[in-house]
Amino acid sequence: RCQDDVVQLQEISLDCNLVENNVQLRFPNSQLMPQIVIKETDLNVTILLATDHSVHRFTLSHPTKLSRNASNHNQANTATSVLAGITLKDSLQHYNYAGLPSVGRTASAELLDDTSAVFAVVLSTSIAVIVLPPIGSNDGARMMEIHPGTFMQRFISGLMFGSKMITSSDSNLLPQSISFRRLSDGKLYLFMICPRYQLRIWSIEKNDFVLHLDLNIYRPTPVDNDYGAADQQNTLSTSCGDMVFDNGKLKMEYLGSVNDTNSNIFINFTVTNENIWTLWKTSKGETLLKFLPVLGLQKNLLGWYQVSLSSNENCDTAVLNDADIEEFFMRFIFFPGRFSRSTIAKAIQITNHTVTGQNASLSGVYGEGNPPSLDLLVKDVISLMSYQIQIACDAYDEISDEAHRSIQENCWSKFCTNCQDFGQIEREAVGVFADSGTGLVCVIRRNVTSYIYPTDRIESLWDKALVSSDGMTDDVTILVECVGLIKRQLTQDLQLRVEYDLHRGLDPILTIREIAEQICGNLTNASAEASAIQWDFMTKLEKKLTAIRDISTAVGSVIEFLDVLERINDADETPSGSEGIEQISCGRLYSSRMALRILSTALTDISHTRFEICCDLLLLQSCILFFENKTILHEGDHCHVIKCLLMPRTIYLLRSYYAIYWLGQQPCSAATGDEMEFNMRQLAALEISSASGLFSAIIADPNYTLSELYVTGSAGYKMRMLLMQSEIWCDRLTNSNNWLLWPDVAQACFGKLLQLFWPEHRSVPLLECLVGNCQYEEAKFYINMVNGIAEAGLAEREFMLGQCYLSTGNGSKALECFISASDGIVSTKFFWKLLMSEIYDEKRAVSLYYMRVMRLFEQFSYFDLAIIAARTAIDSIDPQDPEIPVFWSNIFKYYLELGQAKEAYNALVSNPDIERQKNCLQLFVTVLCEQLEFKTLCLFPYEGFVDNVSDIMLSRARNINMSSNCYYDQLYSFHVYRNNFRKAACVMYECSSRLAEESVGIASLQQQAKCYLVARNSLQLVSADRRWILCPELQLPISKSNVDKTENIAEINTMIDICIPTLKSYVMGTKIIKVNDISRNYMLVISRLQILQRDSSPKFSEGQFTSEEILVYLILVGLFDTAFSLARVFDLPYTKIFEGLAYKCYSMSNDRKNGYQIEDEEVAWLKANDFSFISTIRELRPADLAWRLLQHYLEYFSGAESSTFYACVANKLLSLNCPLPHWLSLSLKYDFLSEATQLVMDYIDGVHGINSTEFGLKNAVHADSPSVWLPYSSIDHLLKLLDNISSDTELIKLKQELKDKLGRYLEFADKISLIKIDNEKSRRMNRELQGIAGSGNIPFQYTS
Repeated sequence: RCQDDVVQLQEISLDCNLVENNVQLRFPNSQLMPQIVIKETDLNVTILLATDHSVHRFTLSHPTKLSRNASNHNQANTATSVLAGITLKDSLQHYNYAGLPSVGRTASAELLDDTSAVFAVVLSTSIAVIVLPPIGSNDGARMMEIHPGTFMQRFISGLMFGSKMITSSDSNLLPQSISFRRLSDGKLYLFMICPRYQLRIWSIEKNDFVLHLDLNIYRPTPVDNDYGAADQQNTLSTSCGDMVFDNGKLKMEYLGSVNDTNSNIFINFTVTNENIWTLWKTSKGETLLKFLPVLGLQKNLLGWYQVSLSSNENCDTAVLNDADIEEFFMRFIFFPGRFSRSTIAKAIQITNHTVTGQNASLSGVYGEGNPPSLDLLVKDVISLMSYQIQIACDAYDEISDEAHRSIQENCWSKFCTNCQDFGQIEREAVGVFADSGTGLVCVIRRNVTSYIYPTDRIESLWDKALVSSDGMTDDVTILVECVGLIKRQLTQDLQLRVEYDLHRGLDPILTIREIAEQICGNLTNASAEASAIQWDFMTKLEKKLTAIRDISTAVGSVIEFLDVLERINDADETPSGSEGIEQISCGRLYSSRMALRILSTALTDISHTRFEICCDLLLLQSCILFFENKTILHEGDHCHVIKCLLMPRTIYLLRSYYAIYWLGQQPCSAATGDEMEFNMRQLAALEISSASGLFSAIIADPNYTLSELYVTGSAGYKMRMLLMQSEIWCDRLTNSNNWLLWPDVAQACFGKLLQLFWPEHRSVPLLECLVGNCQYEEAKFYINMVNGIAEAGLAEREFMLGQCYLSTGNGSKALECFISASDGIVSTKFFWKLLMSEIYDEKRAVSLYYMRVMRLFEQFSYFDLAIIAARTAIDSIDPQDPEIPVFWSNIFKYYLELGQAKEAYNALVSNPDIERQKNCLQLFVTVLCEQLEFKTLCLFPYEGFVDNVSDIMLSRARNINMSSNCYYDQLYSFHVYRNNFRKAACVMYECSSRLAEESVGIASLQQQAKCYLVARNSLQLVSADRRWILCPELQLPISKSNVDKTENIAEINTMIDICIPTLKSYVMGTKIIKVNDISRNYMLVISRLQILQRDSSPKFSEGQFTSEEILVYLILVGLFDTAFSLARVFDLPYTKIFEGLAYKCYSMSNDRKNGYQIEDEEVAWLKANDFSFISTIRELRPADLAWRLLQHYLEYFSGAESSTFYACVANKLLSLNCPLPHWLSLSLKYDFLSEATQLVMDYIDGVHGINSTEFGLKNAVHADSPSVWLPYSSIDHLLKLLDNISSDTELIKLKQELKDKLGRYLEFADKISLIKIDNEKSRRMNRELQGIAGSGNIPFQYTS
């Protein structure tokens, strides 16, 4: 595209998507000439262009590498354009550039065999022929000028200039058009069209004119006026000839002339070796393209052939009916490829300005720069039209639904008209391009390019252009004339009504018969009174039908042309031997986005054309049946053949082509990334991989139509594989010089695509593509259409329909479709791939199929439907099928997911596989336990599985950390419900044992106490001889009882959590536990809990303690009631308890004696003991209560060891220098004189330093140690009591020993006292001397 000094180059490939394919080159201070020549060789692409001051050559290299990924339709096919390497710097090299001596007007160029380039430029007074040297040459450019005047040659400035002078010097004799052409001798010639239709041919090799020819002699009508006069007429006169050599002399061999007398505006033309192509514009602004075959010009009686340029810009509101207006117009406006973004943006801008008050809610910016994105355009169109409709409705106080719909339609129609107007401007045709090498013909428009594809035989037949040697052609031609005669009688568009019926699932034959009856209903009873027009129509139609020799055969011939079913091959098999560059090139063939759109658009046009032919043919047959009583139909029983054979086949073709056409008219629904991901998970549930070829997914783009989506995917790949098997490709392989031409290859591709899109046998791969790309609603509509066409593939389509219903949330209908599809499992190859079975086993096919269906429902959480599918499978397959246990297992699992425990249990017991029963039982128990359904779990009988349930729960309990373990409680309930109290006790005992090992804290101790208590109570419910249990010995690699209590508790918990999953392997053995053992453990735990109530130190809640340790802690915190109970249970001595209680009494008495206030915390331990033996507690002080408690216990334990208890209390009190209470003295007086005497003597020895620690003495009597107290009053009382004894010799002896020992002690004490007095005097003197010396007051002075 050239504009002023800028040329825009764009490379478009039909075989791959190009990147960096659009460049702009600017030539400052120059005006580009539009004649740009592009030549391609095996090595390079050469671009030759000229400005009004210079000529340039650009050489671009072909890519050296080809990707093999293009052979796979799932791989992106992209390549870098050759334009990516273009630079102006290379074009300014001396061998790629040459200047002009003056301003040029028009130019032509050609590439020579040695890579030289020759340019011909028409200057103001001459013609310059410039030759650029080969690439990389050191030579400069050569220039030769052709002047009007004499024939001479000259050289200027080192360049070779040649001059051939024409007789006149008038510059008007210079050619208006020049072009290089190679003739049959292989040499290059310059053709020049001069004024007054003078043709001059210049030989580049000879540097001379070789032919001067007046073309007026070949024109049908001589023109004597000057050049340009013919432009004022609307007639195009075309004369064609072939340049040949006669005895070495060039001459033109005239072939013929054809005139075009239509009043059209001529735009452009081009010529190939086969055709002359002309581009026109009608008075209505429509574009016409015509071509004229060159070789058959003399025999051509039809003249110009007109190319049908289909346009998808016309909006027919007649098909609106009851459809949603906004949805209808939005689908039309944003149909892929219909309007560009700039067109829609301009329509929005102009509509926004025409509305009263501009709409400020538009999201995009219009009128500046690039148009907004497609999403913004959709949003703004809806917003703008809603605003415009609201303004129109505001003018009415009240408005009916019909009026509101009319306003909607009017506003949307205006906006749609604006889009069409701007679209027509953007699509205005400016030229035609035709390439003889490839046969490609394009119409160049302002912003787009239209590709011309060949029509097939049936379209040519319907256009009366089919030439055949058989006699059947005459009958078919008359048949087509009958169709045209009938169509002229139609008052409405037949195709629209039929499309409406097919779109809504109605039978189109009813509409056809109604129209036929309107046209021909009165033919059989026609009379002279009928109107002249009706009579003329009846007469003509009857004559034409009479002229057909065999009506049914003629109709059958047309149907045979339309039917492609018989020409379908198996497109699923990839041809063997397709390797190397051939496979790569075929894999790339027409794989670009542009080519795929061309193929899908052409396929849509072809299918629509054939759909119209089927409509016409069906109407013709319906009209023929009204002549049933005529003799023309009696021979051969034509009516019966038409009614029973031909019309059903025509209806079948009508539906088939409409289905293909509908795919091309339906844009894709936008699929989000989440939908695609969910779709992939759904395919994973079917265990389908990309290698299987099923459901290959492409990212669905709203800019695709459904047919384009399919061609982009598997259909395009299969088309190329089929093309490799075709004759046209085989001819190319056998003949390297036989290049593939666009008309031939395109025709072959269209035929293959029709096969691949044919609904009867090819609907399943297409549905795989739709479902794989989340086009569920479109797939459902297509399936309903195809189901009305053919029965083949019904099972596959039902399966696909089930997939669609499932994905759109209608599980019930999906189940119906899946069950219906199961009838075709055995006989359909599609299900072989679905089941991924290399060796297809018919017996297992149904079970494998329903297995996939179950997984699909499971993926969507339709567990109730999955159960129905599984039960249907069980009823359908052989009872010995190995998959039956799997179905029952799944039924059980789905019932469990639904929370229906009873049904799940029934499914469990129905499973014939014992191992699967056990697995399901384990899941059953686990789920119910986690849901805390204890009662439900216990209610089932578990016939034959009670031990299994117990083992499962126990195993589960042993493999779960005790911090969140509820299985022991549930297992206890399970056993109690079945009156198995010993197992219940065993479970609780194991639970408490693990709690002691693994858990710490008050909560753990409380739980242990409960477990021990429950276990003990359970054993109490059985007979006495059976009150024992057998429990496992668990030995953990680490526990909280065998670690240092100062370690980090969090670290210990972490280590326990790691070891718990393998707890099952640490059952070291078993041990017998009796009810007394449980009671003792319970007592230990209760004691610790009571200790924690008095002292919350963490050390009491961590680890495990012996009974002796707990007894000590009980004494420390003052829990003497519990201490005595613990000692009684574990058979521990009471002496430590009495000593502890005696110390408590002493402490409280000593504090009161010294005047200290006793805090509430210090007497709180009293409240923890039982004082029920005292009636008036409030009147007693805390110290008195303590002494009373001690007295109570001494009196309570007045058995054989009572003297021991009194003695230990007295010893403790005496060791504390505490006077014995009166009641204790009396007890000693009457019962314990000998023990008291011995205790006093031992105490005196302790004061002397003998066994002092037994009495708690810190030191003995020494001169340098503190004083030691001796209870003299108590000793005096004891001696007085002993003095009263006269009969007991043992006591007398003890009295004497006590007096002797006391006397020795007193003598020793006197000595110690004297020593201490002396020592004290010495220390006092020393302190006084040290004080005087320190103050400096010295009483004497030393002199020498």
